Amino acid sequence: MKSPAITNVSLKNFRGFKKSADIPMTPLTFLVGPNSSGKSTLSDSLMFIAQSNMMLGRYTGSFTPNWIGSLVDLGSFNDTVFKHSPNLAIEIGFELQIEPSVYGIPEWGKNRMRYEFVIRKNTKDDTSFVRFFRLIDCLTGESISIEVSPGTKWKLQFLRNKSRLIETLPLPNNPIDNDLLIMRLERILRRDLQKTGSVKSGKGAAWKRILRHFGSMSTNRFFRDISRVSSGRGGPSRWYVAEQSNTLRNPGLMSAGNTFDSLTPEMVDAAAQEYELYGRRKNFLSKRHFTPPIIGMILKELGIGDQIQPERSTPYHSALNIRDHLLQTQANIVDVGYGASQVIPVILACSTFSPSPLVVEQPEIHLHPRAQGIVGDLLCETSKHRQVIVETHSAHLINRARILAAEGRLNPNDVTILYVDRNESGSNVTPIFINKVGDFSNDWPSGFFDERYEETMSLLRLKQKVSTEGKSK
Repeated sequence: MKSPAITNVSLKNFRGFKKSADIPMTPLTFLVGPNSSGKSTLSDSLMFIAQSNMMLGRYTGSFTPNWIGSLVDLGSFNDTVFKHSPNLAIEIGFELQIEPSVYGIPEWGKNRMRYEFVIRKNTKDDTSFVRFFRLIDCLTGESISIEVSPGTKWKLQFLRNKSRLIETLPLPNNPIDNDLLIMRLERILRRDLQKTGSVKSGKGAAWKRILRHFGSMSTNRFFRDISRVSSGRGGPSRWYVAEQSNTLRNPGLMSAGNTFDSLTPEMVDAAAQEYELYGRRKNFLSKRHFTPPIIGMILKELGIGDQIQPERSTPYHSALNIRDHLLQTQANIVDVGYGASQVIPVILACSTFSPSPLVVEQPEIHLHPRAQGIVGDLLCETSKHRQVIVETHSAHLINRARILAAEGRLNPNDVTILYVDRNESGSNVTPIFINKVGDFSNDWPSGFFDERYEETMSLLRLKQKVSTEGKSK
């Protein structure tokens, strides 16, 4: 079964992006480029949609953006809009491809749906709101558009501008109001579609797909369950206070949209609970061809240890111990090196069962090149059951994906490298793909990343030259 995936993203007036074309994304997407070029902006836009509950699902959904949340901190509308111009509108668009029954609810079609949001600032105060929302069936171009005024005036548009309906509806202030709003809009759509005969016509399949996505709990859940491994991961502690060490949004349920900001005993305990549930989920997982990584095995491969275990010293204090796989001794995580505390959150995030995207920032922090390659293996394997978006400066991670593709262990069509740079017009993205032998589809743009690549190629050419000269003597 294919995992659900965001297949492209487009941005306008969002941070450093004045206007972008559709930016392709695949199950494994690398974001690379110079510092402050706009790499994180691509993933931040998706996490912003997620934490703002903009997907209009039943019992949830909002027309008020949440600029500061557990997934991403954007500050405010003025901080986020291009050149801090409050008169501009922020636009975010993306295409979503979902296979049926991903969440056990067969309500999605296999084709892609496009979502578009336009966000404006209120003229009377510093608040902002979703001014315009559109849902498009990518196969036919049929769409639903909802235009919202700052008050309570709504304009519902569909059937490619052939039919318009203006309604005065209250903005939802709680989940019940939101659910009533979604149901009322659905009734309006179905009523007018039946009147025009569109549901029974050749466009009927398209409208069934649109109505399945519109107000869907599962679509909203797909975004709600996005997880993030932060680049600003905290360092290790010798002791953890129970009330302060819980960074998980839902302890014991690691798949529910967590932010892995720092390693904690609760995070490790949650991973253990996931493995206890593994036997119950075995049949479900086997259909998805995914076996979760064994944390101890990866730690051993990294040379860190073979087991991590929380130890409660008092009702209010815990420690994290790692067992040395060579000496078979226990050591506090503070005493095994800073890199352990930085890589274990990455391992735990890759061990979750969620089919929603996982954003990993700088997984290579404080790791030597061999360890970076091992983490690259882990990220590539994880991308086979959930979409993984990796922001990195490491050539070793990308080279590991190239090697796996050349070995036939990774589909090269599932890998995209997005090189982000900027000029006076804003941030720009150059997609780079790999082929079945691991080569790049096109040359790297001049800038940051190609310096490492060219140095490696120069060393290989010098080595080949020396070898050739030695043979000729």
